Amino acid sequence: MAQACFLGSIMLSSRLPVPPRLHQRTRKSLVRGLWLLLGLGPLLVSCGWAVWVHSPWHVRQLRRHWSEQLTQQVGLEVQLAGVAQMAPGQFRLEGLVCCHPETGQEILRARLVELWRRPEGWVVRLAQPEVQVGQALAVWQVLHDWFLSRPSKTAAAWQVAVSDVTLHAVGQGVTLVDLRLDLQASPEQTAVTARFALADAPLQGPATVEVVRSHRPTRPGTRLRLSTGGQQLPGPLLADYFPWVAMLGERAELSGSLLWQADTVGRQLELSGQVEQVNFGQLTAHLPNQLTGLGQLQLSGARWLDGHLQQLHGELSSLYGGRVSQAWLEAAAQRLDWVGFGDAVVPGVIRGQRSYQHLRLGFEIDEQGCRLVGRLDGDPEGRYQGILADANGLLLASTAVPNRLANERVVQWLCLPGESGAPRVPTLAAGEGGSQPLAEWLMYRMPGRRTADWPKQLPSRVADRFPIPAVRK
Repeated sequence: MAQACFLGSIMLSSRLPVPPRLHQRTRKSLVRGLWLLLGLGPLLVSCGWAVWVHSPWHVRQLRRHWSEQLTQQVGLEVQLAGVAQMAPGQFRLEGLVCCHPETGQEILRARLVELWRRPEGWVVRLAQPEVQVGQALAVWQVLHDWFLSRPSKTAAAWQVAVSDVTLHAVGQGVTLVDLRLDLQASPEQTAVTARFALADAPLQGPATVEVVRSHRPTRPGTRLRLSTGGQQLPGPLLADYFPWVAMLGERAELSGSLLWQADTVGRQLELSGQVEQVNFGQLTAHLPNQLTGLGQLQLSGARWLDGHLQQLHGELSSLYGGRVSQAWLEAAAQRLDWVGFGDAVVPGVIRGQRSYQHLRLGFEIDEQGCRLVGRLDGDPEGRYQGILADANGLLLASTAVPNRLANERVVQWLCLPGESGAPRVPTLAAGEGGSQPLAEWLMYRMPGRRTADWPKQLPSRVADRFPIPAVRK
């Protein structure tokens, strides 16, 4: 049966008409046409595209286009020395310089920037970037209002990779390595996450900075979260963002976490962690009496609401000792219910400052008052705990279970008249009511005070000095 079907198909195919054979001239014409279409045509197009891409007119147009686009996106004045299109969707920017749009001061410089367009978004790689940290405050204000606060009409993603970046801070330079920056933009929110490590500690856990801007019409807001991971960040890197960090000293190193958030309801700041190499002299520079030396500040919980201190829990300890004002020691027993030893609290025996070797003081400040407790070895019978000691033994101690003190008593003790007179408000409120007495300035920032109780002549809230702008209603 199969053989019969096969023979039948052969007989039918033999009856089909046979197409005429093409003439040799026709076949040659077809081959020439195919060669021009599939061979010479693409070659001419490629050569024309290469000549067009590298022409001076196109390079100028491309450089102007990228400068305007980057300026429009980030809000900074962007200048480019050259632009090259390596392939469709792949660009190389040379000599990138970002300046402040008003002052014209340089903020960022990078020798080379490479960009690739991917289905999921843009990928950016920077080579040898340098950042002027001294302009960080102005940069943040521009980026927040111009970039973060503008909702994206469509979902967009950017990935930025930097092998090392040099940050020029006040009096020193810091190098960050393995910087990775991810940006996710949508109509609902804009999120930026940065991960990096210090060049001196590349094997420790990376530090993370996360900024999220919510675009909800009913309650827009900004949240900034910083986690140092295994890194110890130099204080000058954050001093321009948070002016109070400068009061800790130029050698201060911070580790821990920070949360700042602001919306139409209010602003909140939370801190936890520790600060190494705290300069006590600089910390108390605005007080009538001073404490000198280097030490450590640990914060187990610190919270501000609308610039108003809600709670401050932690411990202050010294590393190598230093000097302390005798006026503080003499008044401590009367105002703070501390126990004095020897001539530490006897008036008139010692004037000016005296040396100490050990300091360890725990503190809890909230709306209920202030509790100050010593953390040095004290009485074997457990009646008190040491706060301050020299080579001969304890100078000051607190009771084993200290009572809570009214915040007014602590402020009065801090602002006792000293040899340097009665200084005014610290420089972090300079130009904003700096003529106010220090005790009054401190009292209206202690827990338990309502914002409505603040007199108008007092300086603006401490949080107003933070560079993160207020949310516009």
